[in-house]
Amino acid sequence: MKTVHERSPLRRAVKPVESISKRSGEMSTKPQVDKTTYGQVVKYTTHLPEEMVRQIKVYAVQSNLKDYEVVLKALQALFDKKE
Repeated sequence: MKTVHERSPLRRAVKPVESISKRSGEMSTKPQVDKTTYGQVVKYTTHLPEEMVRQIKVYAVQSNLKDYEVVLKALQALFDKKE
C-alpha cells in the first residue's frame, strides 16, 4: 500500500530544519537589539484594522523600511509630541 506522499502528484521536497536555520545566520535565538534609543526590543502584538495594516506595509515598502520600523517611528513621533 502506498503512503499519502507517494500517491500525491504535488509532493514537495522537504529540507531538514538544520539546513534552513543555518542559512547565512538568518535565524538567531539572540534577542533583537535596537541600539538607537530603547535598548533590547521585546516582541509585542496588537490588533489593528486590516486597512491600516495594509497602509503600514505599503508605506514600509515605499520607504524601504520594515513594517515594525514604521510603527516604531509613528509611536516615537506621538510620544515626542506629548512631551
